[in-house]
Amino acid sequence: MEQISGLSLSRFSYSNLKKEADLIYFDGPILSYFKNKAGERFFCCWCDADDKINRWAFFGVSSKQVKNYLNKSTTLYEIMMHPEGGTIIILDTDDTNDYKKILVVTPSSLPDLYIPDIDSYYEFEPFIANNATFSIGLDGQWKLSEFEKVTSGFSRSFGLITALTLSSTLGFSAKAKKMFQEKSLFGGGSHAKLYSDLAVVIDEFKLLHLESVQYASPGQIDLAIDPTIQPVILKVLSEATKNRTRLKAIMKETNSLIRLINKRKPKDSHIVHTDDTWHNNFKSLIFYYLPSDLSQEMTSLTNQLASSLGLSNCNDIFNYSQSRYVEMQAFRAIFRHLSPIIEYRDRGLISGFGNIIS
Repeated sequence: MEQISGLSLSRFSYSNLKKEADLIYFDGPILSYFKNKAGERFFCCWCDADDKINRWAFFGVSSKQVKNYLNKSTTLYEIMMHPEGGTIIILDTDDTNDYKKILVVTPSSLPDLYIPDIDSYYEFEPFIANNATFSIGLDGQWKLSEFEKVTSGFSRSFGLITALTLSSTLGFSAKAKKMFQEKSLFGGGSHAKLYSDLAVVIDEFKLLHLESVQYASPGQIDLAIDPTIQPVILKVLSEATKNRTRLKAIMKETNSLIRLINKRKPKDSHIVHTDDTWHNNFKSLIFYYLPSDLSQEMTSLTNQLASSLGLSNCNDIFNYSQSRYVEMQAFRAIFRHLSPIIEYRDRGLISGFGNIIS
């Protein structure tokens, strides 16, 4: 093995580590992602071995670094050269995973063999620890546009459900709450913006991941999902299918309500109504400037949407946005993305879901 020197430690001080995923795997983990109970994130990268010892580089990473690496917008080289805390722990382990040597080193002191290539962008699929597999059967004749709708529909609707469900247990920072209060939903495509914003504050590996797709007929889509979320999603699919007629009627009512809202402007004299600022002011003030009849209608329709989707207890979106408009759009988005899936199930194009949909 390569010679390396650093500050020797008598014990590995990080405890309560939970493996979230193996990011690179070949006859064993090459790059793994861990978190501890404090929410700190770490990469552990295999870098050397001999007949008795495996050597690992263990270093802190930020949530942004993890997301950027998985999104292929940064490299493992950049992350390893700029770890959280500035240092790397070198761990030598034997066949029983006992630590034989523990060294604290700086990135600049690493042997060249241990340093990833400069263009080391992520090219793999993560193996996500402790996830359940959610399978959907495919059959019949598909158009390409239909397949795109079902895959994006699952991704966004499941992502929204996952984010809303997890928010009650994970909590949101003051920064996240401020983000939602300043960027309330507005406009036709805003539900997608909500999902992307939610994904910023939810751990990457708690969201839905595509494991595999078999395109032949019959085929199958396998999705990796947090097992605590799976029963919630099954319930939402069941409720949305059972209540589809009622939900479509509620969607029409909310469309009419949104058209009324869009015609209103804030009347407070201190608000500057220029072309550049009015839209943002309106977004942030929309909830407070609604007349009581429209406000009450919005609350009523939102509650009906949540109840019909089986998400009556999911009020976290309101808690951190303080806007019924944002909350209503979140539930509208879930049904909007589930609608093609329900339609394709009726046509016999998709099946499965543990036979929960009738």
